Amino acid sequence: MKFNKKFYLSIDMDYFNEYVYVAEKTVNDIVFIAKKNHIPVHSVMNHQQLLPYANECGAKALINVDRHSDLYHKKVQGLGCGSWVSYVDWRKNGSYLWIRDSLIKAGSCNFKDPEVSYETYKKWNAFVDWKQSFTVRILPKNLNIDMSRCVGVGICMSPWYSLRCVSEIFRKIVAKNKLPYKKGNRLEDNVKLILPP
Repeated sequence: MKFNKKFYLSIDMDYFNEYVYVAEKTVNDIVFIAKKNHIPVHSVMNHQQLLPYANECGAKALINVDRHSDLYHKKVQGLGCGSWVSYVDWRKNGSYLWIRDSLIKAGSCNFKDPEVSYETYKKWNAFVDWKQSFTVRILPKNLNIDMSRCVGVGICMSPWYSLRCVSEIFRKIVAKNKLPYKKGNRLEDNVKLILPP
């Protein structure tokens, strides 16, 4: 998959829950290409911990490889693992691509706004304030991202959502590649009540 804008690549290990057999090789290959091309790579416990890296990288697009959209409507008031994409500083002028492994309804984080009808809410990207937002289903064994426009990579363990064996693979990837790792709160639903910028 080729992208024509500078992008930040975010990988949530829960994307590999049903495809454990390809997780280690797929992520190690991405990290190898990134390091070879001097693209910064960070690893974190919880997805929202990648927000500072995404905000500061100079990207015009965010590619989120994830079981969940992590995108919430523009009235979001709590920064957490399921809403962090709605807090990206440059989102109103940027593009968001959610690469998912399953059906949209299984991974949508755009929870119901009390002022919006249920029928309207069903859309995963309803009432978001990204300039553009897209989704595509790509199974992990077919994941192939052209890294030539990538300006940063972030990988998160998501211990609350990833299978234990997938979390172990994450730890092996971090150790093998000597990636900087930022520990967080194991309970990811520990949401900070703040408004997006």
